[in-house]
Amino acid sequence: MFDRNRLARYLRDFQESRLPEIVTRELKLPETSRILSIYGPRRSGKSYYFKQTIRDLLAAGEPKDRIVYLNFEDTRLAGLASEELDDLLRLHLELHPAAIGKDLHIFLDEPQNIPGWERAVRSMHDSGRHRLYITGSSARLLSREIATSLRGRTLSYLLLPYSFRELSGIRGLKLEGFPDLGTTGEARVKALLADYLRTGGFPEVVAEPDEGLRLKILKEYFDLVIYRDIVERHSLENLAFVKFLLHRLLSCYSREVSAHRIFNIAKSMGMKVGKNTVYDCVSYAEDALAVFLLRKWAPSETGRQTSFPKAYLADTGLARLFPAPSDDTGHLAENAAFLAIKRAQNADPLLEVYYWKGQGGLEVDFALRKGQKFGELVQVCLDVDEPATVKRELRALISASRDLRCRGLTVLTWDREETRDFEGRKVAFVPLWKWMLRP
Repeated sequence: MFDRNRLARYLRDFQESRLPEIVTRELKLPETSRILSIYGPRRSGKSYYFKQTIRDLLAAGEPKDRIVYLNFEDTRLAGLASEELDDLLRLHLELHPAAIGKDLHIFLDEPQNIPGWERAVRSMHDSGRHRLYITGSSARLLSREIATSLRGRTLSYLLLPYSFRELSGIRGLKLEGFPDLGTTGEARVKALLADYLRTGGFPEVVAEPDEGLRLKILKEYFDLVIYRDIVERHSLENLAFVKFLLHRLLSCYSREVSAHRIFNIAKSMGMKVGKNTVYDCVSYAEDALAVFLLRKWAPSETGRQTSFPKAYLADTGLARLFPAPSDDTGHLAENAAFLAIKRAQNADPLLEVYYWKGQGGLEVDFALRKGQKFGELVQVCLDVDEPATVKRELRALISASRDLRCRGLTVLTWDREETRDFEGRKVAFVPLWKWMLRP
């Protein structure tokens, strides 16, 4: 229902409001006439990223009356129909006549709450007069859904929780001299990295000093994914199985997962679930960005898609909900490295990532490919003091290097930095903190 007075109050409130203190994120959006969509896990900071973008527009001299911010989870916009979005823009122009005939920057937060929202957004975009920005929960506004609904009119960007670089800035670490930090500076960076691997980068978690409350917040995120993003969205009734499945997926991070194996375990526990349901629920969890599934490299697309994937958490802090029986720092480091690669894909959309597996159980964590060529193979091995471990990791790198014809070989360590010759190939040993702090 179009309540003119209520909606006018909402529009005035935004114009009169002051933007909150915002942590600047490193994600850069291009200057483009396309619709810009930001997607990512729940609570990763998408709405605040909108406010950062608004702040930047104001700093560049854009009048605030040319900016419209609509948060469709605000109760004052409840019940608005998609065909009434044009009426809402006309109301804004009535209230701010100086903006008539000017290009508007329109920010639509959670527009999927309005049935038929994509038709209204297409209409706004096709008028050629506005710059449109869209964000929403990972469950309902995924990049491919946007691309399908808006038929190629969008550019989509993944916003994850804070990167290690972003957290370093928040914690006041001065990186001007990077990578030539002194002894004290390097020690501080390593201590922060250890905390980052354990705590993760969700903004609310990072801002909370109390450990108990941090865990409570992470548990709330996990429950949100279960109930809102999977159970409610897909009208599932078998809640017990959904909890079991997510527990299996998220507790096996940085490892191979098998939907068939999950099905067998569920059946052995007496759960009544069909095999197709298992595969569907794994897909739902991936769609909700609760977990990323990394495919094994194979020359054919069919081979890649039918391989057992490796699971990675959207944030390493979630691992605290599934305590490992022993030290799991190595898997946490691998997960953090994977997320760094995912962030890099925003700036380099041609970048592809796989894991590689060869004969005798040899495995390389990440094989980075652009076009038809592999540019870098990355192995995460924090402890390089054990000769047998290092030899196994290097043998895997060399085997993958020959198979993929790739000479860029990197081992991510805790603090070892050197270049070694191994079987005719040069291998760079790089500290994880230094690799993750690269611009």
